Amino acid sequence: MTIGRRSTMPRPPTKTTDIPRRVALLVAAMIFSCAISIVVLANADVQVRTTVTDRQPQNTVVPLYPHKARRERLEGSVTVCFDIKPDGKVTAAKVISSTHRWFEKPALEAMRRSTFVPLGLQERPGRIHACRLFNFSLKPVTIEAPIKSH
Repeated sequence: MTIGRRSTMPRPPTKTTDIPRRVALLVAAMIFSCAISIVVLANADVQVRTTVTDRQPQNTVVPLYPHKARRERLEGSVTVCFDIKPDGKVTAAKVISSTHRWFEKPALEAMRRSTFVPLGLQERPGRIHACRLFNFSLKPVTIEAPIKSH
């Protein structure tokens, strides 16, 4: 028995790298530039549904899947209710229900960055209240991409 000597056994790495995800992101980016249909492995595993409203989405932001939740293989959903101003901006976004708190922040940030088509000058109602459901799933989702002509 030796006293005062440290073990020379190598320690396991403290930070694991997510190389398969990086490769998938790179492949998805390469395919996206010239493909008709792609499988997005990065963030398309979040499905978005909005309650019925006559306002058309202009820019729908898909939230990032929380790293902790992906690592723990956790799935869930978040319902965010919000107001739509006449200029199409989202205000007063608030989580109404959530299966896990890890999904709340990405869903709120995505909703705040989303926009709707602004109303014309003749159409000036007050704010419209709507809700959006974000489903976080570990299964990849296929998205049809438009064909780009060169």
